[in-house]
Amino acid sequence: MRAQWSWLRTPVVALFSVLAMVLAACGVPVDDKFREARPPKEFARPPITATTTIVTTTVALASTEASVATSVIAMVQVPLYFVRVGEGRLVALDRPFPDSIAVQGVLNSLLAGPSNGDPTLRTVADFSTVASVQPASKGVATVALTDAFTALPSTEQRLAIGQLVLTLTGLRGVGQVKFMQNGFVVGVPLPDGQSGVTVAREDVSAMLESSANFGAGASGSATTDVTAVQTTEASGSTTTSKPAVVTTRPKRRTRRATH
Repeated sequence: MRAQWSWLRTPVVALFSVLAMVLAACGVPVDDKFREARPPKEFARPPITATTTIVTTTVALASTEASVATSVIAMVQVPLYFVRVGEGRLVALDRPFPDSIAVQGVLNSLLAGPSNGDPTLRTVADFSTVASVQPASKGVATVALTDAFTALPSTEQRLAIGQLVLTLTGLRGVGQVKFMQNGFVVGVPLPDGQSGVTVAREDVSAMLESSANFGAGASGSATTDVTAVQTTEASGSTTTSKPAVVTTRPKRRTRRATH
């Protein structure tokens, strides 16, 4: 047995000797002691350093300055007619309205009574005697009267009709006024003692305090001055220019019903 392997012993010993010399040349110890393996300095990992980066961001702030809105509103001077206390005559009191005002808005202002603080003026046509008004159709506005209107004395009824007719025919597109009660067209008392179904301005012009108050309406046409009003939202200031537009209406005939 020893004779079989003896020929290999010398080469093996020589091989291990060569490996020992190679390892010794590389700096690897050949004994059996534990040693920490350290890589060469050129392969060493650099130390980890914690850093903090401050990023500055600039944000443009939106301007908070409010813009001033300016608008131009067309205004119309509408004469509202009230009763002179103690005289039983109708007096015109001009009041400005936006040009786009609805006929119901003007009527409501009339029914509310005079707002100028004049104790010599009053209104007979009010919310208890007048229900509503329908916009003009073919130049004729329709006013709905309440049952309380019938309970008024005839002189008060005439004054109320005069207020309504003179005020509403001062609006653009209204030439005559028709009256209804409980869904039916009714005749109303006029200054000459007759009853009218469709009433125009000339039918009640005799009730005016003076012909000067009636103006162009005395000849059968109504005049409305339109002014331009400039409003500034920021300061609330108002500037009124001179009258710019004049609207006139032709004289219309009236149908009357006699009893």
